[in-house]
This record gives sequence, structure tokens and C-alpha cells, in this order.
Amino acid sequence: MKSGFELFKTRRQDERIDIAVMEAQYNIELPPLYKLFVFTFRHDNSPSNAEKYYIPQWYQYRYVADIDYKPLYDDVKNRLDFTLDDLDRALRSHKYNMTKEVEWVKYGVFRIGGIGMGGGLFVGTREENKDRIFRVR
Repeated sequence: MKSGFELFKTRRQDERIDIAVMEAQYNIELPPLYKLFVFTFRHDNSPSNAEKYYIPQWYQYRYVADIDYKPLYDDVKNRLDFTLDDLDRALRSHKYNMTKEVEWVKYGVFRIGGIGMGGGLFVGTREENKDRIFRVR
């Protein structure tokens, strides 16, 4: 059984992305570990890009980009279920929301995914919080 990073498919050499070009296009400097992650792994939830796993309690398959932690599913305050956005979608969302979501600027965070209870999964972009992951509801 696969677990952890084994669930993510690595990018092939011919599908490498130029993150520096994307950063310049969207006027943002992404944190180093997040850049390494998106450079190395394909993590959107399309069938060709992600491994899937079976959840017997729900009788369904889920893609690795859709992560659910079942033991806390009924505990709304502590439940963990989230989806990871691919880099292009995350950058477009960031650009679109920068004027609407002032907290993103105030706290120096970049949204990398959504969480089932509303809100999002963010990574810090400033020196004091760089590469730290935040769950925001």
C-alpha cells in the first residue's frame, strides 16, 4: 500500500515547469519548499496526474489531491479534508483575490488548496513564516 509522497506522481522531464517565469508573471515569490513540491510532483486531481485510493466506508475512490482524514470526519472543528490546487490555478486565484482578501497580504500567505469546511490551506511567503502551512477557516 502506498502512503505519503508515494501517492504523488512525479513530473516527467518533458513536463518541467519554469516557476521563475510564473512568479514574474504573477509578481510573487513563492516559498522554496512549495516550489520544490510543485516542481517535483503532479498534484492536481485529474485521473492522469494523480494516484487514487479507495475509501471502503464511502464505497468510492478519491484522488490523492483530495485528502480526507476519516477518524475526525464527524468532528467539524478538527476534521481534515482538503484539495490541493495546481500551481497555475493557485496563481490565478492569488492574483484575482489579492484585492479582495486583504488578510492574504497582511499575513503574507499564498492559498494552495481548499478545505472541506470552508476556507483554505495556505503556505507562508514571508521570511518569518516561509513554507509554514496554515489551515484557515
